[in-house]
Amino acid sequence: MKRVWLVLTVVLVAVLAVVFAVQWPDGGVEKEVNMQRPQVITSVAAKPSKRLVTIKSSVTPALHLSNMQRATFRQIAAQYAANARFPPWSVPLNSQQWTLLHPNASIPVRVPLQLPSGSAELAVALTHATLFSDQPIKVRASLSAPADTLAGIDRVEARIVTLNGRVLDHFAMQASSRQPVGARNYRGQLLADATRNWPRTLRVQVSVEVNGQSLQALASFHYEKPQAILEGVGPAYVNGANLMIPLHFEHVHAGYYRVQANLMDARLGTPVAHLVSSGQLDLNGDGIVLRCHVSVLKALRAVGPYRLSGFLIEHVPDRPGTPTLLGRSTKAAYLLQGFPLSDYTDRPYRNLEVQARLRFLQRMGSPDRG
Repeated sequence: MKRVWLVLTVVLVAVLAVVFAVQWPDGGVEKEVNMQRPQVITSVAAKPSKRLVTIKSSVTPALHLSNMQRATFRQIAAQYAANARFPPWSVPLNSQQWTLLHPNASIPVRVPLQLPSGSAELAVALTHATLFSDQPIKVRASLSAPADTLAGIDRVEARIVTLNGRVLDHFAMQASSRQPVGARNYRGQLLADATRNWPRTLRVQVSVEVNGQSLQALASFHYEKPQAILEGVGPAYVNGANLMIPLHFEHVHAGYYRVQANLMDARLGTPVAHLVSSGQLDLNGDGIVLRCHVSVLKALRAVGPYRLSGFLIEHVPDRPGTPTLLGRSTKAAYLLQGFPLSDYTDRPYRNLEVQARLRFLQRMGSPDRG
């Protein structure tokens, strides 16, 4: 059975590769695609005069698919058809897409410890996975341990260290006002300093001195100088079939940017759409507009008001090998006005290349093929 699925997977990958190769002959320009079988041209050299003789053939090898393979293509076509209803820059978002909803989330690091008094755990958490030089570095730590261990805590300190262990800075951690049973919580921060020239990949090391023993945990993070700062959003307006959301940036390093954000229902707090836009930004900070297609709003009956959040701002490198640098937003979220769905042009999204690929997949899954 595993061998059958392996062969099936190889066939599907090969066929889909052919599909995408056929559909983008001219750099991805939207157009209808001729799905007729191509003619094969073969050149043969004659012995005396080296004259080329062309032989035309309209025959291509027949592609025979099993019932299982056709069923798989039908499943792929159905999923592709569902996604083809929406433009790639405005797609429905749901609560299960955690990574899109939290693009800069930092996962707490938990280190299990075995102490003479019993088992313990030291946890370290940062506010975000990427921290910026013009904002403070905030750290939280928690030690869960037996009561006698917690009673012996003497000092808690955080250090900013490089990957090879060099200490760049340090600060004391203070006990939090909330202290649950069986644990001790601590908070600390390092003030912002935009002049720091630190590496982009760093670690925070939290050390807890308890009963003469040092307990440690490390959490990694990225450190950036913001390339652009999102200072304002909107006002939103309707343009044809789209909700238009202008963005305004300040402190811009001029260049080409890609911006991603999430449109949320402000009343219900539920996800609506994941939006993507890109373009050139100069020093005045204008030029990038997010769009939400009405097909997404109608599918969810989302008339607003909305909240725009979950920003990912990327300064796209202008040459290969250069890292992608990041920007940030001044606010975590911005409120946007909603409009009646009747205000939008009732025009479904349609991409000719996507439709051609969908027809190909549907033919591959057709029961009468083979």
